[in-house]
Amino acid sequence: MRMRKKRYLGILIAILMLLPILAACANDTNGPADSDTTTQTDPPREEILGVVEGGDDEAGYYWRDPDARHGGTLVFAPGGSGPAQFGDPWDFLLGFAAVTEPFTAQLTAQWPDGSTRLVLSAGYDWGFDEARQLYYVEHTLHENIVLHPHPLHEAEPVDAELIHWMQLTAWENGVIRDVQLHDVEVTGPLSVRWWWYTNDNSRPLQNTAWVTSRLIYEHPDYGLDWLNENPISAGPFRVVEHVTDSHVYFERFENYFMEGRPYLDGVQIVYLGDELMQSIALRADGDMRVHSVAATSPAQAGEFLALGYRITSLPNQTITFVMQNDAPADAPLMNPLVRQAISMAINRQMITDSLGFGVHVPTLQFVPPQFAGHIYDPEFGAPAYNPARARELLAEAGFAPGEIVLDLLPQPSSVTDSQAVAIQSMLQAVGIESTITIMVGADHSELRRETGWGPDQLMIGNYISWFTPGDSARMNFRHRDVALPTWISLVPGDEIEDMIDVLGELGDRTAEFQDFQRYMLDWNNLHLIPLWQQGAMRINHPQIGGILPADHMLFWYRLWMREEGTY
Repeated sequence: MRMRKKRYLGILIAILMLLPILAACANDTNGPADSDTTTQTDPPREEILGVVEGGDDEAGYYWRDPDARHGGTLVFAPGGSGPAQFGDPWDFLLGFAAVTEPFTAQLTAQWPDGSTRLVLSAGYDWGFDEARQLYYVEHTLHENIVLHPHPLHEAEPVDAELIHWMQLTAWENGVIRDVQLHDVEVTGPLSVRWWWYTNDNSRPLQNTAWVTSRLIYEHPDYGLDWLNENPISAGPFRVVEHVTDSHVYFERFENYFMEGRPYLDGVQIVYLGDELMQSIALRADGDMRVHSVAATSPAQAGEFLALGYRITSLPNQTITFVMQNDAPADAPLMNPLVRQAISMAINRQMITDSLGFGVHVPTLQFVPPQFAGHIYDPEFGAPAYNPARARELLAEAGFAPGEIVLDLLPQPSSVTDSQAVAIQSMLQAVGIESTITIMVGADHSELRRETGWGPDQLMIGNYISWFTPGDSARMNFRHRDVALPTWISLVPGDEIEDMIDVLGELGDRTAEFQDFQRYMLDWNNLHLIPLWQQGAMRINHPQIGGILPADHMLFWYRLWMREEGTY
């Protein structure tokens, strides 16, 4: 432990010594199951490669030379200061995911397209029981899964009884309040069945939080307080040291259920929240190097992308124009021709190239790639950049240059002032005048979700893609059932509400979500106008191996470190 502490202090000392100098120079995929059991494997080879076999990309290297994989310790800086404690799986905050991912293991997770990513589950069946008039989802665990060693058991098994207990404890702790869940039962040594009143498509993803020790949790001399100080799960690494606001050290778990994994000897998490310190650590050599950081800005990510670092990203945020849909019929923004002209006025590529630093992606549709409902057709989407045609459309709609005056409402933390000014300039170039109202986050959120905005105001908002089509549609567009939509003034009508109902049903709803997107982006509707996509990013040093083309996060069980001089 002492050597690790010295190494971490060395990183900080080196960074602090370099700060004055820099200041002086500053100028595995499983699709959704039908009625068959699905099994956990790495994704198909051709899917992982993403290019022709033998290419020079990361995945090609991975498969051509598997012996190149070796251990080493990966150092990751997630930003922020980290949690004070994180051993309670029923009090888990999303912001702690970067800290808990290396050591935790849950029954299932999700791929961005909403399909089930199996972790401890080896597969599942689902269907409808005629006798009980209930839907069911039954998961079967992998064999030989054990928890990290602890004082009461060197290898406490993860079996159906433990998963059942995890679910019941989640209920008792108020983590799960799903009134549609009827019952949970153990159906075999490694199988658990959930019974549901509804066929909602998130049911196969029923999760019990990440597994932990029942023996420790229920023991009077240990309990939850002990778990918070000594986190226990069944992931590829185990926690060996945690110092609040400083670091977390993990070591390889030798009894991880996936044979031969993980490849890394260990993982170190250090908290370097300052962008400059992160950048220095990414450029450092040898033991002073931090291999991966949570990017704090597109400028930072773009800088390292140009240097050959790999950026992993989940582009689940689509910046869009959103108009009031229940305005008077004679309001300019209610005219489909005006909406088309606004879309054609925006040079999305220029904005993302110059102000998105190469990591933002221009788009004409609001569902990003990787997510269910994305349409892989280059001709599909909102009207593309064509300022000459935009001016013609405004004239056809009966508006002279300068007659339409809008108030732009950019969403703080999602749209920069520079991006808003660029949009204002592009609108002006086709004959639409505008002002920009800069608001603090709380005020903008209240406007979007509670009070609404006016007929001459153009919201520049952030469409969030969730992992299932039903969730994406509900969270952004639902107005029924006292739901609080992302955009209160976007009222698309009963037809949209009926389509949202279908998107929530059990099964693969990709095709239905594509139809939903076509309706929303039909040029006679243009309920919203997509501009570009962005999302949380991680900057990864070229020394890291095992990052595959479609990865949106670090999958710790299959990462390894290249030797110096081999990348």
